[in-house]
Amino acid sequence: MLGRLAAVLSVALAGCDDVERITRVDALVSNLRSRIVPMAAGGLPTEVHGAPFAGLSAGEVVARLRLPNGWPADIGFRAATPADASRLVLVFNPTTAPDGYALCRGVVPPTGAGGEKGFSALATFCESERPLVTGFLEAPNVRADAPEAFAAAMTRLFQQMLD
Repeated sequence: MLGRLAAVLSVALAGCDDVERITRVDALVSNLRSRIVPMAAGGLPTEVHGAPFAGLSAGEVVARLRLPNGWPADIGFRAATPADASRLVLVFNPTTAPDGYALCRGVVPPTGAGGEKGFSALATFCESERPLVTGFLEAPNVRADAPEAFAAAMTRLFQQMLD
């Protein structure tokens, strides 16, 4: 029995590098809902840098996003620029260490090209030049031809950030 348990655990742990990971979640203010819901009037302004997958436009990324359950269902997302003071900034496949403060000031790290499988994403909700909350997602198994899996991974990231 103990040998079987050890075998099951070794198989489970062997695949850990392929598991979706959400890290570096840092809420810098309290009561996020009271700050984010007002900025979402007309759609949550979303600034996109890089692409999770080759050929996926910023508009297509924004169209696939949704907030987690418990948030107003009518909040959608819309493409934005740094001119929108309050916004969500997404950086896909950053090649250097991401920094939420720098993102809110308009300093974006370089990004790698998206492939057909796997991506990373830094998300920072900004209020003017100040980050409210930031988080980092690594999703090595999400495929470009699975838009629902991409949407679900991003929603899980938002859930970890906003809960």
